[in-house]
Amino acid sequence: MYLTKIYRKNTYRLAFGREFPIDRLPFELQQLRTYARLNLLYQLFWITAYAAIGFIDVMWLLVAIVVPHLGAVAGSGIRVYVEHAGTDANPGREARSFSSRFWTILFFGNNLHLEHHLYPNVPCHRLPAVHEWLKKQGFFESNASYIEIGNAAVFKYASASYPYSLGDVRIDAEPALLSTSDA
Repeated sequence: MYLTKIYRKNTYRLAFGREFPIDRLPFELQQLRTYARLNLLYQLFWITAYAAIGFIDVMWLLVAIVVPHLGAVAGSGIRVYVEHAGTDANPGREARSFSSRFWTILFFGNNLHLEHHLYPNVPCHRLPAVHEWLKKQGFFESNASYIEIGNAAVFKYASASYPYSLGDVRIDAEPALLSTSDA
């Protein structure tokens, strides 16, 4: 919930033209502003659709939308721990990947979180190819990377200590000073 609050704040910052720390992101500032605005429009569409469904049938809204969303909120909250608990800041060790075919199919490749950290511009459906390439290069072995191959391995990290006890300070950093001419 804490990180969601930060992401929401950053989305508003971007969408409404406020300063934003662009130096650490893989896209140009104008692209990010466009994505943030599209994100807000998308959210508005679905909130309107949910309200319409609730107006028509409240029980259907609860069973088909609210309950699955609560499950998704819990799952996405646990994911931060699963991907980062017990990792460190050394290269190739800043995140964990779950490389089983099951998780790759379920998450469309987004389970390969270390590969995402290494190559943030690569779409998630292409991360399995990046994973295989890094494995052939010996990258994971030489860096003692956190790669889990079993289907159930993900669950042992769900209650582990998160290394950023006060949140990831990089996410909530004060924006770098960007003039409006840079935007």
